[in-house]
Amino acid sequence: MKRLDKNILAARMGLEKESLRVDRRGRLAQTSHPFPEDAELDVDFSGNQLEFVTDVCDSADEVWEALRRLHRKAARVLEKRETGPEYLWPFSNPPYVQAEGENPPMEFYGEKAWKTAYRNHLRDRYGTQLMLYSGIHFNLSFPEKFREAISAIGDAGVGTGCAGEKRRSTDAAYLNLAAWTTRYAWLIVYLFAASPVLDESYFSPGKKDGTPCLKYASPRSSEIGYWNDFEPVLDYRSLEGYVDSILKYTEDGTLMSPAELYYPVRLKSAGLYDLERLRREGVSHIEIRIIDENPYSEIGIFREDVRFLHLLMVYLASRAPKPFPEGEQLRALRDMKRAALFDDSTCLSNGLSIRENAVQALQEMEEFFERGGGSTPEGGVAPVVGSAPEGIAAPVAGSTIGGGSANGDSPTSVGIAAPVTGSASAEWAYIREALDFQWRKLEPGGRPAEIIREEFRKEYNRKGLELAKAHSRKLCQEE
Repeated sequence: MKRLDKNILAARMGLEKESLRVDRRGRLAQTSHPFPEDAELDVDFSGNQLEFVTDVCDSADEVWEALRRLHRKAARVLEKRETGPEYLWPFSNPPYVQAEGENPPMEFYGEKAWKTAYRNHLRDRYGTQLMLYSGIHFNLSFPEKFREAISAIGDAGVGTGCAGEKRRSTDAAYLNLAAWTTRYAWLIVYLFAASPVLDESYFSPGKKDGTPCLKYASPRSSEIGYWNDFEPVLDYRSLEGYVDSILKYTEDGTLMSPAELYYPVRLKSAGLYDLERLRREGVSHIEIRIIDENPYSEIGIFREDVRFLHLLMVYLASRAPKPFPEGEQLRALRDMKRAALFDDSTCLSNGLSIRENAVQALQEMEEFFERGGGSTPEGGVAPVVGSAPEGIAAPVAGSTIGGGSANGDSPTSVGIAAPVTGSASAEWAYIREALDFQWRKLEPGGRPAEIIREEFRKEYNRKGLELAKAHSRKLCQEE
């Protein structure tokens, strides 16, 4: 085992989280946005959908704590509203919908009036029901010390040099990361899917006591989710090409704005999403947009899950560049939507089931970090020390859906061996805990979607409101 260079864990992160406000009956709140002057507690499509926006933080633990602080701040205000207490609905799927249009577009005035026009366009084109989904966005940027560390051990082509060369190299590295993240979007959807119960009133507003939709583990990331009515194809060969490939959809009238391109991954410059600024200033960070809210966390996401997203980005940033042609892009997007199904025996485009692919992908991550973050072999994997969690089958030989491969001698166990005493033990504990948290999801009945469906398939709205109130009480009691 190689010694881990702690600089490969250097990163800056931010979280954004949408949450619907509900009243004491569990209905969508019809009151005004309670934080009109607070940039940290913004509003999304409608006035009853809060958006939490953390500062940029230097670690996964710090950004998780920042999101929790914002939830405490919001819960204390919502509990004491003059019109009656309100709560944050804990699911990505909405509660009971009494009538279509209970989430009208937020009204803006003056120099922000364009926001209202854009929301009205979304309402007219997609309807308001799709806007009822909520989710979490994970933003990450890598500092210079990470790029130096990964260039020394990986194949991602992150070079150093003069300012212009460094800028081009950085942009190329983020383009490569975006391509690999899109290839692995199915894995994020599968591991983070936590919305297996969709009330029938979503499809038929006002209908009570209907049979809930149980087909999907994550409807918002599935074929019935918030996507465009066409399959976009992007150019990952250069930043110029990437920007132009998005702008072509606005120039030909397909989209009103680049923000209307609903894609699992975005490359962004600092500040508001602006493609011309991205072209001019280069890539600042990557944004992942396909994370469900886990109702068992008071803030919608567990600390270990934020850590895992960080580690996944480190792993994918090390992958060697390879072309990402149209056919592969379309397969990646279709696999992502298949991974949102509840039945994880469904096969992805490589012929293996969703679950088999997930086992194999986690094993590859284990091996990468065991090698000290060394390069990931494209033609096979090496045996790993340790034991798989009970009930986890060994990976099946064959190509993983992300583009790597496992040879016919796939080991029958997985896991990172314990590090030598004193050798970056804190970093190893961080990695071990984050990966173990994902492995436990693959134990029988261990996926969040499986646990949630079992508990909430009956009396989803009543139990969801009870959970929202319990979360509020706990947050209000915290220091």
